[in-house]
Amino acid sequence: METELLDGVRFALDSFLFEDAVFLLERWSAETVTEETKQWLATAFMRQHEWGRAYHVLKGSTSSHNRYLHAKCCYELDKLQEAEATLVYDPSAGTSCAPSSVEEVLMQDEDLESRIPNGAAGMYLLAKICDKGLRTTKAIQYYSAALKSCPYLWTAYERLCDLGVNLDALPIFSRLNGSITSDTSVTAMDTDTTDVSSILRGIPSHSFFTPAASKHQPVIDSSSPMPAAEETPVPAMRMGSRIDRSSSLQLMQTPQQPQLLEQTPELPSYSTPVSPRSKRRTDQLTDVAQPRAAPKKAHTRFAQTDSIPQQKRSSRLSPVDGMAIEEEDDEEAIPSDSTLGSLLSILAEGYRFLSQFKCAEAVAAFQRLPPNQYNTSWVLTQVGKAYFEMVNYAKAEEAFKQAHRMDPYRMDGLEVYSTVLWHLKKDIDLSALAQETVECNRLAPQSWCAVGNCFSLQKEHETALKFFQRAIQVDPSFTYAYTLCGHEYVANEDLDKAVSCYRNALRTDSRHYNAWWGLGNIYYRQEKFELAEYHFRRALALHGRNSVLCCYLGMVMYAGGKREEALLVLRKAAEMEPNNPLATFQTANVLMGLNRHQEALEQLQKVRECAPKESSVHFLMGKIFKKLGKADRAMLHFTTALDLDPKDVNLIKAAIDKIYSKSDVDEEDEI
Repeated sequence: METELLDGVRFALDSFLFEDAVFLLERWSAETVTEETKQWLATAFMRQHEWGRAYHVLKGSTSSHNRYLHAKCCYELDKLQEAEATLVYDPSAGTSCAPSSVEEVLMQDEDLESRIPNGAAGMYLLAKICDKGLRTTKAIQYYSAALKSCPYLWTAYERLCDLGVNLDALPIFSRLNGSITSDTSVTAMDTDTTDVSSILRGIPSHSFFTPAASKHQPVIDSSSPMPAAEETPVPAMRMGSRIDRSSSLQLMQTPQQPQLLEQTPELPSYSTPVSPRSKRRTDQLTDVAQPRAAPKKAHTRFAQTDSIPQQKRSSRLSPVDGMAIEEEDDEEAIPSDSTLGSLLSILAEGYRFLSQFKCAEAVAAFQRLPPNQYNTSWVLTQVGKAYFEMVNYAKAEEAFKQAHRMDPYRMDGLEVYSTVLWHLKKDIDLSALAQETVECNRLAPQSWCAVGNCFSLQKEHETALKFFQRAIQVDPSFTYAYTLCGHEYVANEDLDKAVSCYRNALRTDSRHYNAWWGLGNIYYRQEKFELAEYHFRRALALHGRNSVLCCYLGMVMYAGGKREEALLVLRKAAEMEPNNPLATFQTANVLMGLNRHQEALEQLQKVRECAPKESSVHFLMGKIFKKLGKADRAMLHFTTALDLDPKDVNLIKAAIDKIYSKSDVDEEDEI
């Protein structure tokens, strides 16, 4: 009878008739209970995602494979301690078989199967358990061991990159070609940390946030070198103190919103941050509608591709406290043959560059793929994320649109796609995307982020918050949703709740630079300049090529009295992205504060060419001409500013009333 039952079970499972398979397996289990019958019955339950029933069947199993399945069920049920104990405890030996270090595992490949159930898959599951429990160091070790044992574990490589580990892809995946010896190790390179437990490049090993017991409230580490956060009143309206729609004079006024990736719709691009990973609003981070010159056409899969740097640059530090502005470009030569190892090496290099926010290099790596591999939904999604981080929303939309057309049920990256449409103000396309994603998968956080972005674009912030909170409810580990909530709370001037959301984002992903920016921006608005500078530096350490982050760091340093250092940082930001008017405008503001009026006027002329209808530019030019004693030209610019922005009539009229005053004492200009 067992043979007939097993034939029926196999037919049912192959035909996806899981209920029939379960029924037949229950009949078999009634006849005899063995490790084999447990495995078959648990497999049927697990294919239906009935983790609890599978967990009950497998509890107490002794076979290696059943221990692995039991640990998998424990992981899905958030029984992390039991899952780890199941993997590392050997019932036959009666002792723990957990490796003391990754080096021990790497030196004993032949014993890996007996040490951890199911070999590399078991090691990978152990890494996921540690990762979910916020034990990053152990997770990195076990991910590396799993990848060393089995180069097919692509997700292990992805997760290592997401954790900030810089892995050379060529030695790992070329093993699939049989071209590398077995003693090649998977090691973390260039992490530049003072402690092995720290995975942030260029960041001190101590962290401001430590995982809290609660799922929603991180705790503050009192041993962190952060400045004290004493209460200070929210500053009154200042010239350019925060360039958003709430300030009196906005530079290139744009609606406030959360940013990236890494918006999550983290991603951060350059507005309200947003995603490394992460994941939203690039425009909110800059709060500047940045006019860009039309890019030159290039013979690539996408027209008008950004120029890709061809020369390597050595790692350099800015003149300000060792702030990392450029990171070393360590692109490896990848074989161009058609083997699986070569293909995975190119994909891995592209993903590694993207995780390090070397977006131009990432796009160049992906463009080395054959056309049939490039034009797949996964690759196009990564290309879209790279263009999003480069604030090239037109190309990002093109890549995401093509990926979505090829795979409409793919959820990964849709939160970033919806943020791209938010920045482009394409409300009809965004509404269509939101409806389509909810119809496809109502249990995906990306769907609700798209809906939230749709309402945020209409400035319905309370409604947007409800959908972002729904995304968190669906997946409490979805970092980008916390950041988007923070951006909406900032738009509603509810800063306390915004701080809580940004901290929760960092609890789930400490490399989410958008959340670091969000906290720094709030402290900057509250005139807690030391705290703001700390958070902006943390964001810059993760994404050193983001000119907007440099701008904000320069702004807060100027507000804190570090004028010369602020000028250096702002000029560096302008060099990184010449088309960013925010950097040029703030440079002019600092120069005016240093009484270098002619230089300030030269910078403002550049900004005026990009944004001739920006009232704040004319207002600042009027103040400079007044200090130079050119009252007529000052009056011209003040009246122009008044015509462009009648909302600031009181501020501008006050400046006009003083235009013929011989006193040179003005209120301190603030950024």
